[in-house]
Amino acid sequence: MPFAAGLAFAALPSSLHDASMSARPVCRADVAVGARSSSVVSTRADVFDALAADHVNVACWLRDLPQPVAKACEAVALAGIDEVDVTDRPSRLPLEHALRPFAGAAHAWLHRDLERAVALVSRAARARALRFTFGSVAHDKCRKFHCDMLRYRLVTTYAGPGTEWLADEDVDRDALARLIPCAETSNRLVVREPGSVNRAHAGDVLLMKGAMDARCGGAVHRSPPIEASGERRLFLAISTVD
Repeated sequence: MPFAAGLAFAALPSSLHDASMSARPVCRADVAVGARSSSVVSTRADVFDALAADHVNVACWLRDLPQPVAKACEAVALAGIDEVDVTDRPSRLPLEHALRPFAGAAHAWLHRDLERAVALVSRAARARALRFTFGSVAHDKCRKFHCDMLRYRLVTTYAGPGTEWLADEDVDRDALARLIPCAETSNRLVVREPGSVNRAHAGDVLLMKGAMDARCGGAVHRSPPIEASGERRLFLAISTVD
């Protein structure tokens, strides 16, 4: 069954950088799966179906948040809210608690969006339990490009700079395997071409395979460094735990 089948998401009407590299916005246009890249980007929600191909390890759905939702998310990110980090069955994840700072139409829209994001990962992974992480971020969660030790992870940034990632053809996996402690040195060696770094925008949805997916190397990505700039993010991650 296609990953996105029956999961119509809620209707939708630069920061950081190590001195050694400059991230670029993702191309706001569809990229054909036939290009044989491990990274597939589209303005269509069914882009996640591309992950059925063994060689694809990241799918990015490009979308813009409705303006009232975007403004509410920016305000919550600036005000700061404690991170909710819970592992449970998909039907028991605390979506309502996570959205306690929101009200009205923004709350309703985000609740639908979270429900469908949970359903997407649950269906893709056939998972009995998921880890749900949602909250404001003002620090550098992970400056180094890395691959998660799990099967699937969905990430969305509702406010602030989004996750950065690399297509496999732009990764030196030998350098990645060396686990170099210094983030700047590691990134310089792992990224083959500084201009190849892709960055998600607020609202974009990424679904990534991790290192525990035996079909391919997991998606290589990092959180955008924001601590030095004083920026804040409102961030969602839904991850498999088995």
